[in-house]
Amino acid sequence: MNPAFYVILGALMVCIAYLFSPVPAPRPFDLDGPRATVAYIVDGDTLDLKGVERRIRIWGIDTPERGAPGYEPAANALKDLTRGRYLTLVQMQDRPDSFGRTVARLITDDGQDIGAQMTALGHAHEFCRYSKGYYGQCEAQR
Repeated sequence: MNPAFYVILGALMVCIAYLFSPVPAPRPFDLDGPRATVAYIVDGDTLDLKGVERRIRIWGIDTPERGAPGYEPAANALKDLTRGRYLTLVQMQDRPDSFGRTVARLITDDGQDIGAQMTALGHAHEFCRYSKGYYGQCEAQR
């Protein structure tokens, strides 16, 4: 057979393989913040990320503190939502909060907002003073 036939056949096979190869899902957000896994869960709205110097306070939500009713379910829910997942930090204010924490949204690689998931599951309340209704619970709290 003609050598050109094999070149064309090879190119065709590469094109077919390319068409049927898995394509990673596009990221729904413009995420350019640090990307890391969880090192430690403090409570349902505060955690440490590996390689990120400052403790993280999840923006716009509030969960029970250690010792308060609902603390363990909220902390466990955050563990379950973040276990083994890479999270991207979307910093929401220029400076740390009064406890020195970075206030940020946490977004999973598949575009899920951890704060939204915590409120949807009922383990967090929207902190309307800061979120201004971002999670859709502020009207219900009035």
